[in-house]
Amino acid sequence: MDKLKTPIMVIDDEEGILSFLSKALKREGYDVHCYDNPQIAVAKLESIQPKIVISDIVMQPMSGLEVLSRIKGFDLEINVILITAHASVDSAVSAVRGGAFDYLTKPFDVDDVLLTVKRALSAKRLQTTNIDLEKKTQNKYQFSNLVGKSSKIKEIYSMLEKISKTESTVLIAGESGTGKELVARAIHFNSKRKSESFVSVNCASLPDQLLESELFGHEKGSFTGAIETKPGLLEVANKGTFLLDEIGDTSLNVQAKLLRVLQEREIKRIGGVKNIPVDVRVIAATSKNLPAEIENKLFREDLFYRLNVIPIFMPALRERKEDIPLLIQHFITSLKYKYQMEKELIFSEETLAYLGEYNWPGNIRELENIVERIYMLSEDKNINKECINDLLGKELKPVKDMTKGGTMLIELKNETERFERQMIGEALDKAKGNKLQAAKRLHISRQTLQYKIKKYNLDE
Repeated sequence: MDKLKTPIMVIDDEEGILSFLSKALKREGYDVHCYDNPQIAVAKLESIQPKIVISDIVMQPMSGLEVLSRIKGFDLEINVILITAHASVDSAVSAVRGGAFDYLTKPFDVDDVLLTVKRALSAKRLQTTNIDLEKKTQNKYQFSNLVGKSSKIKEIYSMLEKISKTESTVLIAGESGTGKELVARAIHFNSKRKSESFVSVNCASLPDQLLESELFGHEKGSFTGAIETKPGLLEVANKGTFLLDEIGDTSLNVQAKLLRVLQEREIKRIGGVKNIPVDVRVIAATSKNLPAEIENKLFREDLFYRLNVIPIFMPALRERKEDIPLLIQHFITSLKYKYQMEKELIFSEETLAYLGEYNWPGNIRELENIVERIYMLSEDKNINKECINDLLGKELKPVKDMTKGGTMLIELKNETERFERQMIGEALDKAKGNKLQAAKRLHISRQTLQYKIKKYNLDE
């Protein structure tokens, strides 16, 4: 995320703390908004839309815990970092399970602040703490919010209904921007764990040592900079659901430790000697082809089988273009609610056809960003091709026009996938459905064949 576009709110009634935090964060390029009055700060949430809030606990006329509750009522996905003068592991876990992302103990130095903020931008956690908030959250993550009428989306609907009633580990694969995290949250908030924490970490955004500390926690003095004992995210997520986003980007060392969590259902903090039991449902997501990573010795085969109990493959937007009109309308409805704007947009059939010709490398996320830009900047109710190009500053070139010397065309990728699907189908026919024999004919491993069978819906 671009720091210049990352708004951070700081709330503290001590002028010295406000000044210190403001300077440290602005020096890093963040968009910082400081308030010495928590009531005013809460009133500014709508206009600022902060990604992170750093708040003192002991304040008047509103405590930091009350601020936390108000923020979570406004937007569950804002990560809150609390500042406290006295903290223990028990009180820290209680605060974090109450919805806070983490805590800073006074006195703290600038490196502590910047590291915690970086972690907060890469890790997300949600927890419902009251009936109204729980209802709001469940409505947000209903399966119906997976918008679409294509056969692939209907198949995912059906699968999710079954998955949510189980405790099985789930592996969600698909390109970036296809909605993997939305599916993970939908599974959690429609399961019996829905009133407990949903915690996620993006494994690709943190260096190895920091990721290990985030997942498992650490004891005081276990490494340079470990000035206090901190529980890991897996410990915090106890009784809830844990999403390992971009699991394919973890090192073999971290993979080995995650395998132990799945096998033994316990963790050991860095530098610790005690095994800590954890009861979490694990969901993993990846944009990588894990069977191929296994063949390249970059991913553990035993971990793959532990994660791949129930596989879900999220289709790319180019594979479900009939859903584009429904997605556009869904985004417009969401924007009306988010910004409290009664604004209508009409996309003509010609405009929808133009959008359908584009290959959407950024998938649903790219479409959502484009719709929001049009919604906020267009002065015309009727949206045409020219309007879109003017607002984007470029033309959405159809696949057949995307030719750049030396680079593989998306069109070539689609043709390659079509040919691969045909070859796999023929191999399965010749092997009379025997997957091991089919894999030998194709000179690939059985797990790679299983992956591709699922990807191309050849197991129907």
